[in-house]
Amino acid sequence: MIYRPTPLFSRVWLALVAKLFAIFIAITLSGTCFANSDVLKLDTTASTESLWIKAISNDDVNQLQSLLSKNSQTNSLLETSAPNGKTALMVASKKGNLALVKALLNSGASVNTVTKTGGNAFMFAVLGNHIDIAKWLATQKAHISAAGSNGWSAVTIAAAMGHTEVLRWLTTLDSPIDVPDVYRFTPLMRAADNGHVEVVKLLLETKAVDVNAGDEWENTALHFVMANRNIDVLELLLQKGADIDKANRDGITPGSMLSQWPEAQEVVDRFQ
Repeated sequence: MIYRPTPLFSRVWLALVAKLFAIFIAITLSGTCFANSDVLKLDTTASTESLWIKAISNDDVNQLQSLLSKNSQTNSLLETSAPNGKTALMVASKKGNLALVKALLNSGASVNTVTKTGGNAFMFAVLGNHIDIAKWLATQKAHISAAGSNGWSAVTIAAAMGHTEVLRWLTTLDSPIDVPDVYRFTPLMRAADNGHVEVVKLLLETKAVDVNAGDEWENTALHFVMANRNIDVLELLLQKGADIDKANRDGITPGSMLSQWPEAQEVVDRFQ
């Protein structure tokens, strides 16, 4: 075989083709890396949101605080809630973490977002018995008179839970005190039924409650007290004119229940 040197033009052309091919391979690999990087970002975002939702569901304020401080895309997190609609702000309010409450609102969280059952952050603060947070949320234009789908307002929650000081503060606001829930239970009935003596006393002192209001079965606060046998609450209600002869829909009066609680007869006799 006779060796013939490759013409200069051909060598230059081959070198150019090889260089272009190398550039193409580099670009292709680079594109793959960028694509993988985008996938990684998506996976990281998805993972953060997943952790955020889990922290909300578990009322984990420490995890929420950590995720908020480490994530630059706070807007997407603030718009993310648990399946029932509960938000990080609600968790922080319920658990009493004022620093996190302020951080969330300063980052753009909505103070009046509600759960699927109508609860807002203000109601969660009252539920957790955190008057400092409730007061601060009120300054941020929280809906203090909002009610959930069951008709419970912040006043109802405080009365039912026995949170006397929070309720005392709520009675000073422009918020209805004697609003019944969907079962026509009033805050006074909830407090009486749960045996919260100081709350019952406070509500009766406001003079804004109907001591003889009836629920959907026409049971009054006195019916519940007779059933639960709380002598202190019984005396408070009778002092404010609770009617021992008011019948419910089954014809049962609080007075007729004395046969099951004879110890209360002496107290009742004092107000006859």
